[in-house]
Amino acid sequence: MRREVNELRQKQVFRRRLYSIPVLLILIFILSFLIHGTWGVYLKSKESGQRLEVAEESVFKLESRKEKVSNEIERLNSETGIEEEIRSKFNVAKSDEDFVIIVNNKEVPVVDEPEKGFKKFWKSLFFWKKD
Repeated sequence: MRREVNELRQKQVFRRRLYSIPVLLILIFILSFLIHGTWGVYLKSKESGQRLEVAEESVFKLESRKEKVSNEIERLNSETGIEEEIRSKFNVAKSDEDFVIIVNNKEVPVVDEPEKGFKKFWKSLFFWKKD
């Protein structure tokens, strides 16, 4: 019985020491240190997820650009593609073709107003001109 009482007292002493204020403060300090570390890892994980999204978007844009460039290269490897590109960059024509340049003239040509009444009669009488 003495042995049981001694063991019981040892357990009580152990519990008192375990639940004492210094031990609790040490445990709170360790817990706050672990929470701080975990929070840092969480923030880095969130940031890397955002960077991953940006990188995936960039890869998608680059792949579509690569496809466009590949199609353009394929088009330029053909005779018609080269001809189209030369015609679009330079104003040229083949030797058996005619070349026409259309210029939009912004000036409106002046047109004489038709003569009316007596002027028309006297002009037609003196100049024998048919209108």
